[in-house]
Amino acid sequence: MRRRWLIEPNVRVKLEPSPRNVSLMAATRIFSDYDDIDGRPRNKGIDVREVERSLPRPVPRVKAIDAGSPGKAKYLARGKEIQVYRPEIRPSAGTSPSVTPKVQAREIPDPAIQARKEKVQRQFESSFEKQQRRIESAQLKELRDAPPETDPETLRRRHEAERRALEEQKQRELEVSNQRLEKQIIKPDRKAKQRKVPGSK
Repeated sequence: MRRRWLIEPNVRVKLEPSPRNVSLMAATRIFSDYDDIDGRPRNKGIDVREVERSLPRPVPRVKAIDAGSPGKAKYLARGKEIQVYRPEIRPSAGTSPSVTPKVQAREIPDPAIQARKEKVQRQFESSFEKQQRRIESAQLKELRDAPPETDPETLRRRHEAERRALEEQKQRELEVSNQRLEKQIIKPDRKAKQRKVPGSK
């Protein structure tokens, strides 16, 4: 993602399409900064001052305070504080784990499988068309903003590699999805009554 979006509330929608990894990973360096607090490791991450250099406004600071229960936790910051529930983990009292009840199975007819495949195909086409438009937009921006010393042929090869990566990802994910659908010819019947297992809750 672009640095100016690092503190956006929903960064998921700002992520670059994964086929661009063939170019972006080559320009990425690994960063890790760990220390120790009361015997527990902590990943400190990138210094917030480094992040602020790329942002139009300062990164807001809040203080994390303990919430008494999950319901009282406020995951959205209010003012200068954010409440986070941290459950106390205690050793097990020796109780045996619950067994997942078995459910009946039912057969899915072939027309239903085919209909699902067609639906998945349409969803894939729509999703990858959006990714393709985003990649093309990013590539046009790179061409427009490229420094004068940039080799046009190198940039062209990078963009072509990204387009190939997108097509390969599309075929790979579609095959995996179709394989999953084939395996669902016999699938659990969620409406079937579940048998209660003694000792389970």
